[in-house]
Amino acid sequence: MRNYIAGLILVSAVAFLNVTHAENYSLIDGTRSIATDNKNYDVFIISVDGKMYNKSKMKLSSGTYYFNIASTKAKKFSKRNSVSYGSYSITLKPCVRYLLSAQYPSSSYKIDDWELIIKEESIGGCEIKHEEQPFDPLNDPRTNNFQAEVYAISFSNFLHSKKKQCQSPSLAEDIDLWLEQNKAILDGANYQIMHLISLKNLVSSDETILELFSAISSMTHEQTTKLQSELDPNNSCVLSLKNLKDKALYNRVYSSYGENLVLNENLQKSWEEVLALLKRQNKGK
Repeated sequence: MRNYIAGLILVSAVAFLNVTHAENYSLIDGTRSIATDNKNYDVFIISVDGKMYNKSKMKLSSGTYYFNIASTKAKKFSKRNSVSYGSYSITLKPCVRYLLSAQYPSSSYKIDDWELIIKEESIGGCEIKHEEQPFDPLNDPRTNNFQAEVYAISFSNFLHSKKKQCQSPSLAEDIDLWLEQNKAILDGANYQIMHLISLKNLVSSDETILELFSAISSMTHEQTTKLQSELDPNNSCVLSLKNLKDKALYNRVYSSYGENLVLNENLQKSWEEVLALLKRQNKGK
């Protein structure tokens, strides 16, 4: 079971991550395959985050996107009007041009037997902008978009605290059962928080991240107080627990995540930097 205490103090930063930097952009180019390699083909972008494009070149704001990318070999050599494509999560860095191509092994003649090759080059004259738009994570309405994640993680941490406080074997058994039954939601919510904060950390200062955690602390305290009044107003250690997936609000979290909840290499490194920053901050207090 993950440590949801850490997730709890991170929750509200999700809304802040909707801040975009219009000046920071990346370029995608699928037209520059290697001319001297007859197994290397151009590609085109079928869709980005589910939106159809069918383009070979694109300009996007820097960030992480989910691409459906197709090889042009199928168009050239297939007898049918078929498309051979793959799905990829790619984090685009500011002021970087990404050269994409489809590489086929020398011994293969299959149209769908290829891997995506990604090369990077700097965009001349492009300057990374670090200025952020003002944002109040406590009051901005975008926070409501993530109330499912907030509630799920807060609920988990509230139950852990009640288990420790009440020292009741029967209640502890009920809480353990609830945590197991709702594990998919809790894992998904925790992953979503880690994923988005790691993205935010790539383009933010330490000061910005620490300000977020200060705001988050206030939000999670408020949510915990509400849970106490709703579930155990008399502090009697008698709780009535309902699974999160039985409530429509949390079905989105329950159904949005699969089994492979792992950050990619760049985001994992960014997340470790966030944890190191928090550790340094706590030592300084």
